[in-house]
Amino acid sequence: MQKLLKSKKGFTLVEMIVVIVIIAILTAALVFSLVGYVNKAKAANVQVEASNAYTAAQSYLSETIGTSGESAVTADKLKAEVKNLVGADIGDNIKLLTYDAKGTITAFTYTKDGTTCTFASGKWSTDTSTTGTVSGSTLIGG
Repeated sequence: MQKLLKSKKGFTLVEMIVVIVIIAILTAALVFSLVGYVNKAKAANVQVEASNAYTAAQSYLSETIGTSGESAVTADKLKAEVKNLVGADIGDNIKLLTYDAKGTITAFTYTKDGTTCTFASGKWSTDTSTTGTVSGSTLIGG
């Protein structure tokens, strides 16, 4: 009987703790890696929304200025038209929009969830380090 008890094999408590610690370290590394991918996906989503809002705003400006003149352009009408064309309430995220006399957008800034997308000089840029506000901007300028 004693021989039977002594021949039992298994893991010691120290071995089990070591395995648990290794698993915890690997899990923590995986979580931090996934958070980076989630943040990149959110920033990409904001970029797509900004592009859609820009296109909707450009469409509204071209049509309105072409048919009714520059005086018919208002911030409220722009927001409503962007919401209508894009199908989402993203007009409030437009922080800066300037255009020329022909209705072509010359500067555009869109901010959501700490990510700011800016269109200027024919190029898009994205900044994910912002707090979600753009100081000193106006929605529409001529």
